[in-house]
Amino acid sequence: MYLKDADLLIANNSSESAVSRAYYAMYYMAKALLFFVDINVKTHQGTVMMFGKHFIKNGIFEKKYNNILTKALNQRIVGDYEIGKGIELDLATEIVNEAHEFVTVVIKYLKTKYKTA
Repeated sequence: MYLKDADLLIANNSSESAVSRAYYAMYYMAKALLFFVDINVKTHQGTVMMFGKHFIKNGIFEKKYNNILTKALNQRIVGDYEIGKGIELDLATEIVNEAHEFVTVVIKYLKTKYKTA
């Protein structure tokens, strides 16, 4: 749902909202992964950190996925809270495309590892 919204927002040149939706798609996937290893994190930064600790450092996912998640978080903050700073459509499109990749990789992992999704 979030990624479909992000795609529609990109098509309508709404960069900040598209980045927010793309970020939340990845954020909730990271939270799901942490749930499966009994880790409950309360903050966005904590989620990114624990995702890196448990899924990147252990070699389950490539480091680029932590970078993708971090970039999306940082740009979401810019779009949501930094008045006067916008997000260029090219960057927003890149983040949405990376979110599609991130979500696809996580779903594939969950299907393989836990026979779910």
